[in-house]
Amino acid sequence: MQLESKRRTRLLRIIIPVILTVIVLSACDFSLFSDETPPPEQTQPPPPADTQPPPPADTQPPPPVDTQPPPTEDIQSPLLGLDYDLDPNFGEITLEAGFSPDPYAIDMVSGGQVDVGALNLGPECLGYATQAPDLRLWWSGEALSGSFRILFEALGGEDTVLIVNNFYGQWQCNDDFDFGTLDPGLDIEDVDGQSARMEIWVASYEAGVGASGTLYISEFELDHDDVP
Repeated sequence: MQLESKRRTRLLRIIIPVILTVIVLSACDFSLFSDETPPPEQTQPPPPADTQPPPPADTQPPPPVDTQPPPTEDIQSPLLGLDYDLDPNFGEITLEAGFSPDPYAIDMVSGGQVDVGALNLGPECLGYATQAPDLRLWWSGEALSGSFRILFEALGGEDTVLIVNNFYGQWQCNDDFDFGTLDPGLDIEDVDGQSARMEIWVASYEAGVGASGTLYISEFELDHDDVP
């Protein structure tokens, strides 16, 4: 019994230190592992976004609009022409063959802005007139001699041109009717009983400059020396 007890005692003396050593080592290992901290995660910020501002918009103002009115010309385009359908400047008259008093007289003013020469209406169709006719004549009956005469006499002696669109739609023009005068005149022929109309213009040689005067219509061979 004593021998067995001694063996146990000896064995305990061997085992206990070993157990204590194991416990101590285990504790040390635990502390070592518990003290270890995992390496920090990568916390580098993401690459900065492209914060550069976008290229500036084209803020330059648009080119200025040309607000100036188109240039106006004093002389109207020949394309406007002479329009015999427009209302006449000095009205309409009606004459019948054998009218009285003879000559018929009406005061008017010549001139305008339409370049008649550019219209190529005839060799003596010159000067500047209004687009609308100056006078419209309604005629009926057969003239005494088959024709009648139109004269214009400017009060100041200005040079004028007489322009007529006759009963047949033909253009007739005259600059100087009598020798030694600047006043125009025209004979309207073949007035043989028809009822028709005609338009009359009196043109000036300078655009926009008018000449006051009197237009005469007669069934006789009236000259400028014969007018009142």
